[in-house]
Amino acid sequence: IYVLYFVSGERGGWVAGGAVRALRLEYTRDGEPEARARVTELSPELIAGYKWHPWRAGFYLQPWLGLSRGLVSSADPVVAGREYQTPIVQPFFTVNIGWELAL
Repeated sequence: IYVLYFVSGERGGWVAGGAVRALRLEYTRDGEPEARARVTELSPELIAGYKWHPWRAGFYLQPWLGLSRGLVSSADPVVAGREYQTPIVQPFFTVNIGWELAL
């Protein structure tokens, strides 16, 4: 679930907001090909980015930065007897590529 605020009030430009995501994470370990841990995590995040429409049609690019925090996890990430610690806050960068439909 994403909630975005477009600073310009238009359909593009600078954007800020937040989200809550369900993440499916898989932990593995070099040298232990069969050992893995699959974890589902609920993660709220703060995001900021820019939505760019290079043409008048609906195509867009939206690079953004975010900070997320895992709140609830389905299990501890343990692989081959070793427990992995997740950071308290996780920074990330991504680019959405999409197409807007006029409704």
